[in-house]
Amino acid sequence: MTQLSRRSFMKIAAVGLAGLGGCQGIEMATQQAVAVPPAALLREYELVRLACLAANSHNTQPWLFHLEPGCIVVSPDFSRRCEQVDPENHHLWVSLGCATENILQAAPGMGLDASLTLLDEAVRINLRNYAAARPCALAAAIPHRQSTRCDYDRRPVPAHTLQLLESATRSDSVGISLLTEGPLRRQVEALVLAANARQLDSALFRQELRQWLRFNEHDARTLGDGLFSACTGNPQVPSWLGNRLFDWFYTAQSALEPLARQLHSSSGLILLHGERHDWWQWFETGRSAQRLALWITSLGLKMAFINQPIEVAQTRQQLATALGLGPRTPEILIRFGYASPMPTSFRRPIAAVINV
Repeated sequence: MTQLSRRSFMKIAAVGLAGLGGCQGIEMATQQAVAVPPAALLREYELVRLACLAANSHNTQPWLFHLEPGCIVVSPDFSRRCEQVDPENHHLWVSLGCATENILQAAPGMGLDASLTLLDEAVRINLRNYAAARPCALAAAIPHRQSTRCDYDRRPVPAHTLQLLESATRSDSVGISLLTEGPLRRQVEALVLAANARQLDSALFRQELRQWLRFNEHDARTLGDGLFSACTGNPQVPSWLGNRLFDWFYTAQSALEPLARQLHSSSGLILLHGERHDWWQWFETGRSAQRLALWITSLGLKMAFINQPIEVAQTRQQLATALGLGPRTPEILIRFGYASPMPTSFRRPIAAVINV
């Protein structure tokens, strides 16, 4: 086996692991084999399969589904929460909102009408038969959506496409701010870099992040979760080597240049912001974020989450001030543009997320 030089280590660490801070969703996903579901729940199982392709923090898949004919209850799996990056469970609830939005978008294509009922820290999706299927354009994008963590090609997005993204994502409780150029965009990019550096200076943050890194396909496929190195352009290496690379060379300084390059190569940034500070707001933000991601995918664009300045309290407030949000809170930050797709990540078997 050829021995890697220190220069090679530095290159892998700086380029391959860049942008892992603020990891919300690295998909399109590859799911593990699934046992044959009961005949009475075929449509519900298929909807859960599509739900599990949604964006989610660190690819932890922090969701559980309880199924009955005509009903899916979506609830959090707190055992898969990320205490350091997400101490308030904000990303966890955003992830559940993303998964629920996939169900709501896919249901009409199966001849089902889906409506939501709020429960105590859960939601029930009620499914009612329609006479005929009504395919939804966004549902077709579900298997193809991914968080594409690479350099984009800097092409500007047409104005009419930007208007469509802006109008399609906004909801009663979720607002949207779109930045494509100018000093305000550069100010937001600087906050992304500052927050990323602050996170990587935290030993506890680094320890938690490393727990969710999957340095090769064997580990990613076996565990069915986590941040697969190939999805970020990182060469696959044995786990022992990946852990040493991370410990030795993945620092705020090494991550700064590739993350800055990814930001500058993007066509623009989109911030979603909310009016409240509770799990239902975060859930609704997740629905909007997933809907936005599906629109981006259907329009031939790519996107990636850059949530670092939202995860750090100081930069979150600076972000709100810079954009003049007043009492509203920054919730999700996304970069978008044109790029080639990246390798896919993995999902756990459906049986692992069914709560009976």
